[in-house]
Amino acid sequence: MTINNLLPGTFDADGLKANLTALARNSSRNMSEVTEEVGTSNPSKRFGRPDESGASSDCLRASADGVVLLHALGLAPNH
Repeated sequence: MTINNLLPGTFDADGLKANLTALARNSSRNMSEVTEEVGTSNPSKRFGRPDESGASSDCLRASADGVVLLHALGLAPNH
């Protein structure tokens, strides 16, 4: 299975937190302001959750009886 991109694109993980911290520091803004700005710039207006990534690939692996090739897989939040 190959997926090139999981949408909404930016996932709430350690790497994101490090990038947001650096962005806040380099732009002389506070962390919450930078986090809000970056999060709302995603089409879904939020960060993806790591569990969504795992759940989506588990679902595809369980239902695929062959090869799955995707350029982008959009994840919708649970409401």
